[in-house]
Amino acid sequence: MFDPRVELAPGRRVRIDDRTGAVRGLLQLEEEGDRWVEALVQLDDGLAIWLSVEWMPEPVATVWLPVRPSEVGGGPGDTRVTLGGTTFAFYENGTATYAAAGETGTEPSGRVDYVDYLAEDSRRMSFERYGDDHAGRRSTMLAGTCPQCGAAWQPTATGHCGSCGVNPTVDVGAWGTWEVSIGIPAGRVSAA
Repeated sequence: MFDPRVELAPGRRVRIDDRTGAVRGLLQLEEEGDRWVEALVQLDDGLAIWLSVEWMPEPVATVWLPVRPSEVGGGPGDTRVTLGGTTFAFYENGTATYAAAGETGTEPSGRVDYVDYLAEDSRRMSFERYGDDHAGRRSTMLAGTCPQCGAAWQPTATGHCGSCGVNPTVDVGAWGTWEVSIGIPAGRVSAA
C-alpha cells in the first residue's frame, strides 16, 4: 500500500495516474493540527508539477499546474474568481508553516499564506505566497518552455526566464508575490 507520508521523498519515483516521474522536492505543511504534503515532481516527459496530498481522512491527491495570473478574473480576497469560463467559489484561506526538503525554491522552513477556490467540477484554484515577508516562491519550472514568451526554459539564478525575464508564477499579473495554480484531482498515486 502506497503511503505518501513515507513514499513521497526527494529522489523517489512515483506514478501519478499513467505518468511517472521523480520527486525533486517536498514541503511538509501544518496549520492548526492539519497536515499535508506537496511534492515537486519532474515527470519523465519533462513537465514539472506539484502534487499535494491531504488527509480527509483518506488521502486526497491533487496535481497543481501554474496559471498566468493575467488569465484569472479576480484574485485573493474575492468571493469568486474565473479562469477560461469556469467560476471558482471561495473555499478556504489561512497561513501554514512548512519544512522543505530537496529542490523546492523555498527557504528550508517558513510560512505560506493561501487562498483556495473550488469549481463545481472539483477543480481547484489556489493563490499562495511563501516566506515570512510574503516574498518567497516555489520553483515549478524545471524544463519545457516559458509560458510567457515560449522560449526554451533556461532560468536565471533568480528563477526568471533567460529570454523575457518573467518569473511565470510571480511577476505576471496583479498580485505581485502571489503564485496562482489550478488543481486537478489525481486518480491514482503510487510508487513507480
